[in-house]
Amino acid sequence: MKKKWFTIIELMAWIVIFTLGILSVFSLVSSTINISVKTREQVIASNIAREQIEFIKNIRNTNWLKFQELEQNWDNLNDYLNTPTTSRKIWELLNDRNPLYLIIENNYWDINSPININIIGPGFDESENKINKSDFEWNLYIDGEWRYVHKSTDNKPTKLKSYIKISRLESKDEKNWWNKITINEAYKIDSVVISMEKWLNKYVISTIISNWKKE
Repeated sequence: MKKKWFTIIELMAWIVIFTLGILSVFSLVSSTINISVKTREQVIASNIAREQIEFIKNIRNTNWLKFQELEQNWDNLNDYLNTPTTSRKIWELLNDRNPLYLIIENNYWDINSPININIIGPGFDESENKINKSDFEWNLYIDGEWRYVHKSTDNKPTKLKSYIKISRLESKDEKNWWNKITINEAYKIDSVVISMEKWLNKYVISTIISNWKKE
């Protein structure tokens, strides 16, 4: 009888140990998968964000080649905007709204206009409720060539969204710290990529562009 109860207790102990071991393995596998997903997400988001920054810089540099005698055209978006607007320069667009939100990407379908820009409407904000909506233009799709694009009629949107945020560049007044001084011919650029894979993660790469050839 004593031997029987000892065997049952021993069996229960082994079951507990075995269960804890299995749970530990599952926890480790789940953690490894989450880390893998997170790493993949960070790599893709970083590449998309950096690419968007390069688009803005390329527009600035291309404007310099086209308008070498007209320095004021360095921030002209005229050749790239699809959104109907009377304003074509970043400064003019910022006078209408600040900050300015853009969708920018490679225009793979038109070699004459390699960069494609759409202005996101004035009702846009960066709240989670707005970003969570699935029927807006900042969604990213994968096209037939496995490229991330903002438009697709065939595929469902991925878990990624992206946009560019352009703001006036401001500095604090050293004498009057509560005042802000707007720096002319320079902008703060935030390239934003948002992942909705398992949770909402925002990846932002920021830079400043300016009229760097101004004498």
